[in-house]
Amino acid sequence: MSQPINRDEDIAANPHCDIFKEEIAQGDQTLSIEVQHNDDGWGLQIISSNENLTDYEDVFDSKEEAFAEAHAAIAECGIDSFFW
Repeated sequence: MSQPINRDEDIAANPHCDIFKEEIAQGDQTLSIEVQHNDDGWGLQIISSNENLTDYEDVFDSKEEAFAEAHAAIAECGIDSFFW
């Protein structure tokens, strides 16, 4: 039986740069979603609590689009798919 996914609803912003973070946890597994603004747009990384990094090559037009992509990938593939 799968455990519910808990999201840290506070998307924290560093005042010195445009980095936004959100954590999603299921059981003892936690993913950190990091969205960072750069010259090309908004980049996306998903980092597991065992330090596996999924770095998206695509650049998004907004941080909302980047977070939406991360949430869609986690919903489609499952949190386990980011742990290897």
